[in-house]
Amino acid sequence: MPEGSRFRDVRVFEELDSTNRYLVEEAGRGALDGTVAVARYQTAGRGRRDRRWDAQPDGALLMSVLVRPEVPPNRYFLVTAALALAGCEAAESFGVVPVIKWPNDLLVGERKLAGILAQAFDAGGVPAIVIGIGLNLVPLPSGSDAAPTSTSMTGERPRGSPILSPVDLVAPVLEHFEQNYGQALESPAILMAQYRQRCATLARDVRVTLMRGAIEGRAVDVDDSGALLVRQSNGREMAVTVGDTVHLRPT
Repeated sequence: MPEGSRFRDVRVFEELDSTNRYLVEEAGRGALDGTVAVARYQTAGRGRRDRRWDAQPDGALLMSVLVRPEVPPNRYFLVTAALALAGCEAAESFGVVPVIKWPNDLLVGERKLAGILAQAFDAGGVPAIVIGIGLNLVPLPSGSDAAPTSTSMTGERPRGSPILSPVDLVAPVLEHFEQNYGQALESPAILMAQYRQRCATLARDVRVTLMRGAIEGRAVDVDDSGALLVRQSNGREMAVTVGDTVHLRPT
């Protein structure tokens, strides 16, 4: 990374159980803001709701970043938004144009290119966030549960394009994340406007599965805390902070 970058401590591993887990532990040992972990292969990668994230060696960008943002907890969504946008922007530099599915999946069409998982915690009395991205570079193994609904950089680029390695994506993602993260701290309204512009969930009919049941309606906005505002058929708007979202097809 360039001199003066926040992300100068980039640690690359042949294999880790989880880059997020590694950085959470390192934060407890005093790792600095901006520490980055990259793994060529993860043995126990996890997505949202503790779902397993499978990828073959060098088959995905598997990277986590430790940050210690000076923002209140109700603004932590800005950090995930900053990385989601960075993933989109980095993919675009290689000719693939993803959109964001709320809260932070990256899609091409309706197929998942990348997922993001953030963990907020207290590290020695100092608030910290570890945020990880798993971005598919090649198709997932055929036995993976997620394979039928996923896509990859290889699958979306023209036939014959060089296969990308994780190293190809590390610097572009971090460079865009650094710019977006700075904007999250200094100009959050601008960052959220960019997020909304990229968010394919807005103006769509959706079903959101919550801890207790599900709701359906039109996704009308994402508020500044990251909650999805869903207008139900009775006209009532509900702010959803956590839930699995399905984009419904027009009937």
